[in-house]
Amino acid sequence: MIFAVCDKNNERCEYVHDKLNDYLNDHKIDVRIYSFFNSNILLSKLEDGDKFDYLVIDGDSVDLSEYSKWIGDDQTMIIICMVTSPECQKKHNIYYVDKKMNKPINEVDHIIEDTLKNRNYNESLGCYIVKKSTKLFRLSVLDMVYFEHIQANNIIHMRNGVTYTERKTITLAENELNKDLFIRCHRGYIVNIMYVKNIRSSHIVLADGNIIPVSKKLSSGVKDHFWRFYCNHEYSDNPIVRQMLRSNMH
Repeated sequence: MIFAVCDKNNERCEYVHDKLNDYLNDHKIDVRIYSFFNSNILLSKLEDGDKFDYLVIDGDSVDLSEYSKWIGDDQTMIIICMVTSPECQKKHNIYYVDKKMNKPINEVDHIIEDTLKNRNYNESLGCYIVKKSTKLFRLSVLDMVYFEHIQANNIIHMRNGVTYTERKTITLAENELNKDLFIRCHRGYIVNIMYVKNIRSSHIVLADGNIIPVSKKLSSGVKDHFWRFYCNHEYSDNPIVRQMLRSNMH
């Protein structure tokens, strides 16, 4: 497991580095941790092809959109953002960041424990494979927000804002997806139920504010599916799912 900690505050960067090292060694997790005091150096490492499982980044001084390229190319990379102000927390919402740590940093153990649980649960749900020319992309099921079918292509919208395009019928995609997590709400749309904030008779409001149409024929089934999912103990008792549902419903 490889971590990158990036913070222009050297003292805080070393503190987080040491806390991560202590926690992961105590839990007998093999880890390498690299510290960066300059975001441009970390970006250069990523540009050169260096791989990290986790990025722990100072959110007050870094524009996370600079990292979207690597988030999109490597869906296994997890970002933890260290923030101070409510404005910064709003900027780095769930669609870019997996976890936030409020400054002063005093909750590293708790955040890492939750993040590892999230990762394990995510992996247990499997992935969706997209073929693009000669490359195969393994997309995390929990990170897929919705499918949009346009001119014989499926546009897959991810929670970090990245999109993937595949040439496939939406019905075939629907048949390959987890039937509990994904619901066909329209002939041209499939949504991940965990990103649904509100359901109306004619449309769905997603947590990011996007409006997805709902056909009259499928409207009652969409509402039933959502509440069945919400009451399904296999999912609703899972802390990661509860957290995502709670965030999206507010």
